[in-house]
Amino acid sequence: MKSNVEELRLQIAQLNSELHEVRSIAEELEIDGETRRPYGTLLLGVCAAVAVLAFVAATPPSVSGPLTVLAPFRVVDSKGKIIFHVQEQGSQLSSGTAVFNTRGAYVLDSSQSVVVAMIDSPLGGGLVKAMKKNDVYTRVGLGAMSEVLGVTVSENDKGLVFLGKGENGENVVYVKNSDGKVVAGLATPNDSGTVAVWNAENIPIAVLQESAAFPGGGAIAAMDPQGNSVFRARANAEGGEVCIEKKGLEFCLGPHTSVAGH
Repeated sequence: MKSNVEELRLQIAQLNSELHEVRSIAEELEIDGETRRPYGTLLLGVCAAVAVLAFVAATPPSVSGPLTVLAPFRVVDSKGKIIFHVQEQGSQLSSGTAVFNTRGAYVLDSSQSVVVAMIDSPLGGGLVKAMKKNDVYTRVGLGAMSEVLGVTVSENDKGLVFLGKGENGENVVYVKNSDGKVVAGLATPNDSGTVAVWNAENIPIAVLQESAAFPGGGAIAAMDPQGNSVFRARANAEGGEVCIEKKGLEFCLGPHTSVAGH
């Protein structure tokens, strides 16, 4: 608005200058009434234009509602390169070998690579992706959808880390290996913290959690490749204990030492 007002003020100043010049000409010319009429008409026209512009410059714009723009549309820089692109479902935006055809808004860098996508997810809800330059498959995604609520980190289109809500509603952090398999995790089942490690067969082999036998105390467990418990250490009412399992027998060390399960 400020730039428009300044432009109008400049126009008014120019018209005032022209008005002064016309008045000077009319005063210097000694002509009859019939010849003077065109100059009189010009003077009136200039005066009217000055009055209109002055009124427009002094009158604030009328705002009846937000500006509405019909998609698709683009915002470009001074060189004509796209900065911001908005489209509806079914439209297409190409970025290298990738094609975006989802309803949403996209930010492009100076090389015209899509680096941010804010889209209407097919799963319902919103999804924001921040992508590596010229590599849409290496990205960080933030989603609030019917089936997923959280943040994912992906490289070469493989998920590496997930932070959000688990399948049962617990808060979770999952770390995956290069094959996309979960190998470490942090979760809050029953509002209690648990840290777990899985092997390549997706079998838990180590767990750190609150002790079930002594709530408020900690417990550590280690399993063999098949998931069978072979070692545990936990707090209990008498202090703590460490147990080893071998061939179905349990050997524990604590305030009361047990031998072969006794």
